[in-house]
Order: sequence, then structure tokens, then C-alpha cells
Amino acid sequence: MKIELNDTAICDEILALTALRSSSRRDNMEETAMLTRDCLPGLRNMVRMMFADTVVQLHGYVRGCGLDESDPSPSLPYGGDGEMRLMVELETGIEPSSGMALAMKRTLEHVVASKVLEAVAGAGDHDFADSLRAQCQGAVEALRHTLDGMDMECVPPAVAGHRF
Repeated sequence: MKIELNDTAICDEILALTALRSSSRRDNMEETAMLTRDCLPGLRNMVRMMFADTVVQLHGYVRGCGLDESDPSPSLPYGGDGEMRLMVELETGIEPSSGMALAMKRTLEHVVASKVLEAVAGAGDHDFADSLRAQCQGAVEALRHTLDGMDMECVPPAVAGHRF
């Protein structure tokens, strides 16, 4: 199963989570850093790095992957010049439904976004980084469980016979 991750969705999640975190902390009179579009060049590098880390983490399930090696246009992912290439091909025993494939894609995007934010928040916001790490680990485990389930043959269990 081939999955193309959407770099815009990943960056949107990163920017949204830091904005929400900053807003909620400001209500408690605490200041936190908020990432903005000015941070996109650095975020793109982090997204590529954390995508590669995720592929390595899922190595037993990965048939192939592809990723841009050079930095794309500075306006990406919001400039309309195309997308960063983040593709992973996963081993599956059966082809997932379109809904399951979309859920798996979104889970992978969330994992990459969480890893980026964890790396960014690690030094200054330990609680946020710990929460992101836990979310990421849970998402990876759920994805592995789903892939393991897709590897099994979908044969209904037989009814045990009785001897008289």
C-alpha cells in the first residue's frame, strides 16, 4: 500500500498545536514559543528528518519509501508550487478500505508532526514534549497493530466439531 503524506497537513498541525498551546498557556499567565510560517524552512528540514525516522521505526513494515533530498521552494507548503515528496509503501496482506488507508495516512502525518514538535519543545516545555512522545508512541503502536491485522488471512474461524 503506497501512502503519500501531505506536507501541508503536517505543517498545519505543527502550527496549530503550537498556537493552541501558546494560547492556553497565555491564559495561565505563562509564555510559550509559537511557531509561525517564518519557521517553515527549518520545519521542512525537521519534517524530512522525522519522516525518515518514522520509516526506520517501521522498518519491518516498509517495502519502499521516497523523500525529497533538496530543499523545496521557500513558499512550500503554502505557495502552490507543488509538495514535498514524502512517500512510504507499506507491506499489507490485504488491501485496506479507502477509509482505513486515509486513517493510516493521517496517523503517519500526525506521527511526523508530533516528532517535530517534540524535538522543538523538548528543551523548554518538558510536559508538552512528554505528551507528544506518548501520543507518537501510541500512534506508531496502533499503526503496527493495524498492519499486523492486515497481514492475517481473513478466514472466519471454523466451528469445532463434536464426536458422539
